[in-house]
Amino acid sequence: WVIFNLARLSGNRGLIDGMGLYIAAPAPIILMTGSVLLVSRIFGPIIKHVSNFLWRFEGGMFAFSFRNFLRRRKEIIRGIIVITLTVTFAMISVILPVTLIQFDEDDANYTLGADVVMIGIQMKPDDLRDMKDDLMLRYSNSIEIVTPISMIDIFSLVGAVSYRYTVWGIDLDDYPKTVSIDRNEYGPWNNLSDFVHQITDNNSVLVQRNDLSDIGKGEGDEIIISQQIASSTGLKQVHTTLKIVDSFTYWPWLIHSVSGKTTHKLYVRMIGNLSLPYYLKSQVTGFPSGVMYIKLKDNAQLSQTELADMMESRYNFPCYSVEERLLEYSDNIQTVMLYGVINSSFIISIFVTVITMLFYSIMSYLERKKEIGILRAMGVKDMQLLTIFLSEILTMVFLGVVIGTGLGLATSNLFMSVITLDNPYPPFFMVFPWKNILMVTLAIIGSSLIGGLIPTIRAASVEVGDILREEQ
Repeated sequence: WVIFNLARLSGNRGLIDGMGLYIAAPAPIILMTGSVLLVSRIFGPIIKHVSNFLWRFEGGMFAFSFRNFLRRRKEIIRGIIVITLTVTFAMISVILPVTLIQFDEDDANYTLGADVVMIGIQMKPDDLRDMKDDLMLRYSNSIEIVTPISMIDIFSLVGAVSYRYTVWGIDLDDYPKTVSIDRNEYGPWNNLSDFVHQITDNNSVLVQRNDLSDIGKGEGDEIIISQQIASSTGLKQVHTTLKIVDSFTYWPWLIHSVSGKTTHKLYVRMIGNLSLPYYLKSQVTGFPSGVMYIKLKDNAQLSQTELADMMESRYNFPCYSVEERLLEYSDNIQTVMLYGVINSSFIISIFVTVITMLFYSIMSYLERKKEIGILRAMGVKDMQLLTIFLSEILTMVFLGVVIGTGLGLATSNLFMSVITLDNPYPPFFMVFPWKNILMVTLAIIGSSLIGGLIPTIRAASVEVGDILREEQ
């Protein structure tokens, strides 16, 4: 977050790539290490106060077991740390893959904006309409709706400052029906039609919110775009005045990064009606770039990939589909390696936890045989003795699960922040599969109890005579 906003404020996009690898990447590990060290520091004082409280107001074997925590706090802290790390890796292994898959799906839809996209079209408005009609007629069994988008980049120099205006023109009626974005978190997408219909003519536009801040403008203000054109008398300036009717933060395809402004360079990205780029381009020569957005029917006979291949073959323009992009994500070697590392770490941690709890209980019994013998001689029963050992195990498991769950949720979020550090648009949204989280948590609790209960039951049922014979 700090690195991203440094880049945003300074306008230096290189800060993200240059600093992210060295500062952001170790952040999740540093968070886990710091949390473990914090637990080891505060466990002793907390247990001391709890044990004093229980001993003063309740007494009994449970309070006595808390007294034992102070004498064995080093061993207990080690057990809590192991369980905490196990639960942390478990939470990451459950949450991170699901969140990453959802982010890939959001990113594929956001990057393209529609099921299938044809790009690089440079045609007159009438030709674009003819192509749209031809697509609807030729692929009527698969296509639900088609909408064209016109685009233009205008570079303008005002004093020592260079402006780059990226202007999109959309069909105000068809675009909201075609775009494949359904996240309200992105902005006006819950009622996109009403939002874009604020555009009433060639002079009204929607502008990206951060860009507005960069140029010191707001809703209701005007933007004057200046272009140089050749005339019989030489170069002359043509000025076009546009009114800002509203602003947005995210827009599929158009907004993929912070503006990247510098002292002498500003970027302004805006949305107008379909004819606006043609109007601006008419000031000079040529035609704006065009894009065709295609939304498929739910029961389409052709898949997205098949339709994109057929369209590219027929019209000779590059075509892309969300399906293709998702396939590229799934084959990404970095993603495969990330899943492998996380899952293997989780499996190893489970094994280490069971072994740790097993050895803890065995060593606890061996180190406390005389204490057990004395308690037995004083008349302590099996269940009372079991309560002493079991309370230690349950305390370790409970604290380890609680701390590990919170740490796992925070670390998963941090991992996603690192993974998407150089791709802040669209933002990621954490996915918490609570059913899987509960199942994994119960599995860890069960394995920890199994590892600790076997020697504990043996210790609770030992007789005084057996202890005396072992001590001789």
